[in-house]
Amino acid sequence: MPDVKAYSSVPGELPRSDIDLPPLPSALSVDNPFAPQFFITQPDPEKASPLEQLKARAEAGDAEAMLAMYLILWHGEGVPTDRNSALAWLQKAVDAGYPQALTEQAGHYLSGAGLPKDPAKAAKLYEQAAEKDHVPALRLLGYLHWFGVGVPKNQEKARHLLTKAAARNDPFGQYWLALVLDAKGEQKKAVPWLLKAAENGVPDAQYRMALADLQGFGVERNPQQGLHWCEQAARQGHAYAQVLLGSLYESGVSVTRNERLAEEWYRKAASVLEPIANGGDPRAQFQLAVLYREGKGVPKDLGKMKTWLDKAAAQGHQVARFDLATAYLRGDGVTKDPNEALRLWRELAEGGQLEAKVRLGLLLAQGTDVPKNVDEAKRWLLDAGDAGNPDVTAEVGSMFHSGTGLPQDYAQALRLYRKAAEQGHTTAMNNLGVMYKKGEGVPPDFVEAVRWYRRSAEKGDREGQLNLGHAYVKGEGVKQDIALAVEWTQKSANQGFAPAETNMGNFYASGMGVRQSFSEAMKWFRKAADQGYADAQVMLALGMFQGGRANATAAQQAMGLLRRAADQGYPKAYHVIAMIYREGAAGISKSLPDAVKWFQKAADLKFPEALLELGGMNEIGLGVRQDLGQAARYYREAAELGHAQSQYRLSILLFNGKGMTQNPQEGFVWLRKAAEQGFPAAQREMGNTYLYGTGGVAKNTAEATKWFRKLSESGQADGDFGMGLIFFEEGKQEAAKYQEAVKWFRRAAEKNHVHAQNYLAVMHANGLGLERDQTKAIAWFRKAAEQGEPGAEYNLGHIHEFGLGVPVNRKIALAWYRKSASHGHQPAIDKVRLLDSQR
Repeated sequence: MPDVKAYSSVPGELPRSDIDLPPLPSALSVDNPFAPQFFITQPDPEKASPLEQLKARAEAGDAEAMLAMYLILWHGEGVPTDRNSALAWLQKAVDAGYPQALTEQAGHYLSGAGLPKDPAKAAKLYEQAAEKDHVPALRLLGYLHWFGVGVPKNQEKARHLLTKAAARNDPFGQYWLALVLDAKGEQKKAVPWLLKAAENGVPDAQYRMALADLQGFGVERNPQQGLHWCEQAARQGHAYAQVLLGSLYESGVSVTRNERLAEEWYRKAASVLEPIANGGDPRAQFQLAVLYREGKGVPKDLGKMKTWLDKAAAQGHQVARFDLATAYLRGDGVTKDPNEALRLWRELAEGGQLEAKVRLGLLLAQGTDVPKNVDEAKRWLLDAGDAGNPDVTAEVGSMFHSGTGLPQDYAQALRLYRKAAEQGHTTAMNNLGVMYKKGEGVPPDFVEAVRWYRRSAEKGDREGQLNLGHAYVKGEGVKQDIALAVEWTQKSANQGFAPAETNMGNFYASGMGVRQSFSEAMKWFRKAADQGYADAQVMLALGMFQGGRANATAAQQAMGLLRRAADQGYPKAYHVIAMIYREGAAGISKSLPDAVKWFQKAADLKFPEALLELGGMNEIGLGVRQDLGQAARYYREAAELGHAQSQYRLSILLFNGKGMTQNPQEGFVWLRKAAEQGFPAAQREMGNTYLYGTGGVAKNTAEATKWFRKLSESGQADGDFGMGLIFFEEGKQEAAKYQEAVKWFRRAAEKNHVHAQNYLAVMHANGLGLERDQTKAIAWFRKAAEQGEPGAEYNLGHIHEFGLGVPVNRKIALAWYRKSASHGHQPAIDKVRLLDSQR
């Protein structure tokens, strides 16, 4: 989301539709790649001087010598400058039809240097030279036709001429053709010509190739290749490439971060830009203003920034005027004046500058520095969004999507995103997917969401790739496929996207879709954490604790990571810090007051897990005074945020009337909400409630079956046990149903479900649904009893008391009864009292 007080981007991120052809040369100079090279050597006393020899050849009608005489006299190479004589020799070469002379004289008529300015005459001379297949003339004539200088504007003819020059391996023809093709929206055709020009040493082409490779414009993103081209242009003294190279070293993008080299390249750029800016070049003036604003390569000086912005703006540099508005809004190098900022942005907006329309809309929408005007703000933003620039269209769409400073409008967001997406904007495609997934302005549609994610992902958008991977993990809108989830997530992570890097860490930590590897997980977490991504910092810290086995040094490093994440206001970091203080760790003492403090920090940010933990601590009086009413309030706050476990805990308090007035009806509402989110304990209780008709709910075997089956299908033993209970109850009326009960109890028992083990033992002992088998019954009773199942403990006591399949042993029987009684089993409590009274 744009910041209304932010400056424009540093040049180097030019709009892709921009065509910034270099100015035409006024004359062929001796360092021009097309100029013939003549050198004046020391004269030989015995012979005529080289200049006299050259003049003799020229007077004899040698056109090449005539042009050479022109160049020497015009530039004063080894002789005094004599421009009148130079132009006279040039005219003789033109009269001789020498193509290079025609091109050179055209440059004089175009610039007005030494001859009256006459673009039409210049165009005719270029045409004559072009007819003689003079390559520079082909290129320069193409330039005139593109802009309509001296000839009617004819972009197709310009393209034809530039194509001929480029095909003849003219480096600047290749470069200009690339710019023309890019301006026509033919990026795929433009890139090969841009690459040829870069390979032929054109600095501007190398710079643009750097931008293309770094940003993935028209080519597959290749940061290392981008760095290569940036270095090539920078070493040739290309100031904007030097600025870009400085920014790469400063940020550590594509190259190891090196502040010293960054400053060195910024300094070189400033030294190149200063004389150009003093010569009146507005683009150089603007870039120099940016360097003074940021203090890069020069001492930070907002006054000088303002001076250079004024100079560039006075020459009509639109971005400079834009940044002047920002300076007035912020009070940078000038007295703060929001109204002047408003005036400047309004002028730019009325002149059609899209970014000014966006900032003007934001300024009016927010109403913090100028009077708020939502209607005008909306008008400017929609005008910008509908102007046809997909970047701006998507940006404005995101404002309506999020409701930044103006009423949230999903319909406008969808329309603008779709418009940008149809122009190939990958972020807009991804955002459309998000809206379809969440049902924002449209009915939720996972299939449509995946369609947009895929379109975005296949075009290389890292967020689209991550979201597509997530869809494959969840099986939302597409068949679940963990291998594809990993593949798409890795594509995103390979672009350095921290959330994707974190997800890759999660894959390796869990072994989901990859071979489980703690070291690989930590590698990915560290990549994302090094970018300051809070979730990765938390995951890296948890990995360093390794379940509490970390040494004190590692624990302190981990706590440092957690605190850095916490400093970003990340509630999960607060929560994890609280958990560490509650449980204690290597080198970190257990501290319940600190745990409560950090849980509360997370709870203040509405972090549901922290609210749940505080509810639990208040419920049992851990680290705080026991307060069931406060526990209920924490549970309710988290429940209202949609947290399933908190909804379940709240329902239990409501059913039992703990900390609040008993309200089974409301309790059942919260229980259902938790169950519908797939919380296993809630699904189990929904099944029990319907099976036995408790909590004010009518008995309903079909509903009970639905909930137990859901639980079973998710692999939960409670679900198998519940299905067994249903058939066990039905078996009381229809004995054949006991066989189904046995099947379900066995499934649960084999998953170590202790209640199912007890029931299965009962069925073996009584021959319900299978043959009576006391040995198997005792084995299952023992499995359950050894895990503290009170019913099984009681049943083992009964078996030993009466010698059912074992010798009578009242001592062993009493021991098992006492265990069962200690777990609150009332029949066991009664039995212990009876046996004790008989002793």
